[in-house]
Amino acid sequence: MKKLPFILLTFLVLAVSAEVVQGYAYPTPWEFGDTPLTLRADLTSVEAVTFTLLDQSGNEVLTLSGEYQGEETVDGETVYRYEAQWDGLNAAGRAVVAGSYLCVVEGGGGAVFRLIVTR
Repeated sequence: MKKLPFILLTFLVLAVSAEVVQGYAYPTPWEFGDTPLTLRADLTSVEAVTFTLLDQSGNEVLTLSGEYQGEETVDGETVYRYEAQWDGLNAAGRAVVAGSYLCVVEGGGGAVFRLIVTR
């Protein structure tokens, strides 16, 4: 079976509200077809979180809802963790083509941060 190229992840924080503590994507590097890529956002409030993947032209590839995973205390502050799993497929169920993808993470009362996923 032919293996597809791995995914290299680079984080780029463009805008952050005080409610977003951190954003992650793992494992890195990620090899398409192995296990899903985990997208994670840590917030200081309990809010709905969405992860929207966009292609290089800004077209929506897929939107995933973050699921609440629990809370922990970091530096005396409660942090709420949300995660979504991405299998490398678009909304139509097809594998995405090689290129750069932007993941827009929204939550925490309108807080937005972004990361770039390159395949």
